[in-house]
Amino acid sequence: MLREKCIGLLALWCEKLLSLQYRNTGKKELDGGIFCPQCGIIHGRCFDAIYPFLTMASITSDPKWEEGAENLFSWAENNVSLPDGLYLNDIGSDWKGTTVFSVIGLCDSYLHYGKYLRKEFADRIYERIRRAGEALLSFDELKRNNINYAVSNALALFECWLVIGEERYRKGSLEFLAASEKAMLPDGMIIGEGIPWHKKSERGNYPVDIGYNAEESVPAITKLALLSGDDDLLQKAVSSMRMLLSFMLPDGAWDNSFGTRSFKWSYWGSRTADGAFEALLGLSDYNPSFIEAAERNIDLMVASTSEGLLMGGMMYQDAGEESCVHHTFTHAKPLAAVVHSGKDYESVHIGLPREKEYGIRCFDTLSTCIASYQGYTVTITAYDWKYLERGHISGGMISMLYGMNPGPVIASGMMDYRIVEAFNMQLPSDSQLLENMAFRIEKETEGTLYSSVYETRAEMDIGNDEIAVSGMLKSAAEETCPDEGEYSIHYSFFPGHFSVLVRAKGAKVIIPVIASESDDIECLSQSMRKNGLIISALSILYPYGDKRIFAPVPGFQAVRMDIPADNALIDFRFD
Repeated sequence: MLREKCIGLLALWCEKLLSLQYRNTGKKELDGGIFCPQCGIIHGRCFDAIYPFLTMASITSDPKWEEGAENLFSWAENNVSLPDGLYLNDIGSDWKGTTVFSVIGLCDSYLHYGKYLRKEFADRIYERIRRAGEALLSFDELKRNNINYAVSNALALFECWLVIGEERYRKGSLEFLAASEKAMLPDGMIIGEGIPWHKKSERGNYPVDIGYNAEESVPAITKLALLSGDDDLLQKAVSSMRMLLSFMLPDGAWDNSFGTRSFKWSYWGSRTADGAFEALLGLSDYNPSFIEAAERNIDLMVASTSEGLLMGGMMYQDAGEESCVHHTFTHAKPLAAVVHSGKDYESVHIGLPREKEYGIRCFDTLSTCIASYQGYTVTITAYDWKYLERGHISGGMISMLYGMNPGPVIASGMMDYRIVEAFNMQLPSDSQLLENMAFRIEKETEGTLYSSVYETRAEMDIGNDEIAVSGMLKSAAEETCPDEGEYSIHYSFFPGHFSVLVRAKGAKVIIPVIASESDDIECLSQSMRKNGLIISALSILYPYGDKRIFAPVPGFQAVRMDIPADNALIDFRFD
């Protein structure tokens, strides 16, 4: 049953986190904090683990969990708590917006377990909620920041009202909710992971991030709707979650290959967000497929856990990369909520939308299409809303390819990997050969690299079972290639396989095919074969041989294929 699975994973994660907690050093900078073996620091939000630890206390009656929770609370008060009632995201950081997530965790801790705690500890939590709630009431900057903050503050203030009982918290919650609802489109899409929320790109695209929508915004909307009894908001949550299922892959991953904040995409979700399972299960009465989605996502996190910690990507261990603790203590919170609910769920086997053969579905607000046919599903994007320079790919390229047998085949992340948010992204070891994981066309002219992933104005013509793309190769500065930079691609989809016809004079098609060091892969001059997948072309080169490249986002290794692009016909076949 699902509850037993959740308890097992929660216990695994929490035991590891507790083992990394500093004790009795006599230094307030350390005691109670959770050491991150990858980053070599204590992350400022590590006290998010208070609620999971108290949930473990409730199911085991072991006093070590309440002690661990109280030590975490004290560490936060000594190191990231501010006189104005807010919390710093990290020591040395000036961002205070993550206070909303900390307050939600503290409120859950107090509402669910306060009466069982030592009175002194319970009183400290209550007083800290009161101080933070006071500050959040006037934190209007969150109404103008990424949408997940406004939505989450609406929830945080509502929970402050449940704890403290003062009406002004409920009114503050309604104000933030009213602002947030402007970002909820009628079709269920939530915009606003980008500032300003309603600013359109040149293509007419809105700022959308699937990872943050799935793991932060929609869960906050769902929880607020269920706690407040707001039926209208609940229907919006159901609609948004149903929309999100369009982007869930068959193994439970979230396809955020084109999102505005895909630099934090970790395949199973988003690096510093909380997770979707509490919301999926909370809405399951309205759509039983949400149970299946929750279980597959949980199973994926089990598979992505190594030595008790949730890895930043599925192949981090294969690449020899340590796991950052951040993913574990944030995702433990919704897992704890599922366990605390006491509910169990029988497995559902309906099938997810992307397992079904429905042809081509396009999302106009994203300039992105998903094609799902027998044996595979593929995402093709020309999305151009810029959260940061050289962020997600564009150009009408394949950003995600998933085969029902081989699993993920192509998964693009950032165009060029770099640390955008210090302590919220992982710095890989020097031994890694880092490269973009996108299917793309490239050409070098006069020492400058021009690529299709930098093209934001590509034309996409959608037909029956086919997509035609035309564009210009661009530099990272979006300068057009001066030497015959035109390219065209014709995608043709069929049951069991699809073909890609590429024309780009003097250029090459680059296909990074996901494969760990342990995967059995056959690299031939006219084909590549891997676990139910055959990619064929007239001429294939392997610039690194079978040496794996690595992309920290979304965390895969791959073997790189290069194919001359003058008139290349490439076939992807799935057994």
